[in-house]
Amino acid sequence: MTKLINAETGEIILAELELARTFWKRFVGLMFRKSLPSGCGIWIEPCKSVHTMWMRISIDVHFLDSDNSIIGVSKNVRPWRVVLAPVNATSVLEIQSSTIEIPVNTRVETV
Repeated sequence: MTKLINAETGEIILAELELARTFWKRFVGLMFRKSLPSGCGIWIEPCKSVHTMWMRISIDVHFLDSDNSIIGVSKNVRPWRVVLAPVNATSVLEIQSSTIEIPVNTRVETV
């Protein structure tokens, strides 16, 4: 299973990370899921905006640049919303709302 870590400290941020890098995985994302356990998330790449249509949970959306640094966060995005990414965003990390704080400027990587 893929994990998300802080690239500077090596600290595990998410113990279970799903990578959505194919068209189908990016398209489905978290739609129709009844829950997303704490410590789990999905990294959608490439991605410039997200929607929460057909979702049942609220999420925190972290926007990353090409260096995998967090450049923006939209917290508590409820179902049936659209969120546009900052200009330099290349990917998006989605996690359950209000479970984990990842500060802006944190660089992340997978292991």
